[in-house]
Amino acid sequence: MHATTAAQEPVVRLEWLSPGTHVSSVGSSMAGGSELDPAIVERADVVVVEQRASAFAPLPAGAPELEPRGRDGVVELGEVIAGTAAGRSSADQITLYKSVGVAVQDLAAAALVLAAAQEHGAGQEIELEEIHA
Repeated sequence: MHATTAAQEPVVRLEWLSPGTHVSSVGSSMAGGSELDPAIVERADVVVVEQRASAFAPLPAGAPELEPRGRDGVVELGEVIAGTAAGRSSADQITLYKSVGVAVQDLAAAALVLAAAQEHGAGQEIELEEIHA
């Protein structure tokens, strides 16, 4: 399940999730609300963030809905990839990825998408004119 909203009230509820569901939440509310039911954050067996420092930063950058779990209750994506922290360990676990956006990871993802598009001859390259003000 994926959610990308500016909702201040939950639009994803724990009771809607089956065992083994993964939830990706990219949404952010400047008012401090959340698109996620707090029960999902509490219940999730694994909560992954890009970077603890970003996830627990004050608004507008952070994800205040993660505060009840605390820094020790989440793992970083890089840790899971490197094998230094556990990700999903059984098919029935509920997992949550809460993104707050880390620019270097966004750039790396964009570079991978661009490289794949170029490799497959997809897309169209255009030239932009330089505008002098």
